Amino acid sequence: VAREQVDMAIVILPDDDLPLDIEAWPILRKEHVVIAPKTCKSRTWRAAIRSNPLIRYESKTIPGLKIDDFLARHEISAQESIHMNYYETMVSFVARGMGVSIVPEADFGPAADQIKIFRLGEDTFYRDIGLLQRRGEKSPAFDAFRAALGAEAANEPHSLILAPPPIG
Repeated sequence: VAREQVDMAIVILPDDDLPLDIEAWPILRKEHVVIAPKTCKSRTWRAAIRSNPLIRYESKTIPGLKIDDFLARHEISAQESIHMNYYETMVSFVARGMGVSIVPEADFGPAADQIKIFRLGEDTFYRDIGLLQRRGEKSPAFDAFRAALGAEAANEPHSLILAPPPIG
């Protein structure tokens, strides 16, 4: 969008400021959780991270940067083992006992019975998904697309729908 190669994009919204010519329209929010193998003996998310290899998003991605910030804020040094950007693979690796991961909560599918979920409580942070567009370039097609995304987001499990600004 910023390079004017596309008119709009659905992205994980960054925490930092966007360029002045870009508008963000938040659509939904997902709570991050720590997942561990069902066999994990840890009783807290902190203990699970400290005592197991961490399967995590690559540090140079928006999710990876958020996890870096989270770990630094809580002064947690993790045993990092695998960096990747494939959510389903991270969940699968955790279910197979290869380590723990910090991921947005979702329907964990077939792995759900093989993992333990630790909520972060007051330390919770989120993944916000939204639509980016160049400022001032709204159109009826954009408004219809944004409305359709909002309606579809309502079907997304384990998500908080972020109220978009009124259209019009």
